[in-house]
Amino acid sequence: MTSPMRTVHGSIEGTVEAINVHQRTHYFSLYDSLTTTRVRCNFGAAISLDLVKGALRRRAVVYGLVGYRPSGRAHDIAVEAIDILPEDADLPTAAQVRGIIPKRPVTP
Repeated sequence: MTSPMRTVHGSIEGTVEAINVHQRTHYFSLYDSLTTTRVRCNFGAAISLDLVKGALRRRAVVYGLVGYRPSGRAHDIAVEAIDILPEDADLPTAAQVRGIIPKRPVTP
């Protein structure tokens, strides 16, 4: 007998890969940044296909009801929202952010 999958609201960060819109089943594959495993991301009419297409081959955070296997690995997610993350080239360098936070005086 196998243990049932556990579901909780959460998020997964990874790279969006294949999109499937065959018939009524719409999903895309997200390759988890932590485990490098594929997570099936099921989405409905509330999530724009254009948004999913815009996330293709990009890093993103997907929010929703996550289904976990008994091993603790994410298996699928019922997508409620997607945040597309900036490309590495668009992020500031360490030199550019140096000094943004002012030094605080040391108090004894």
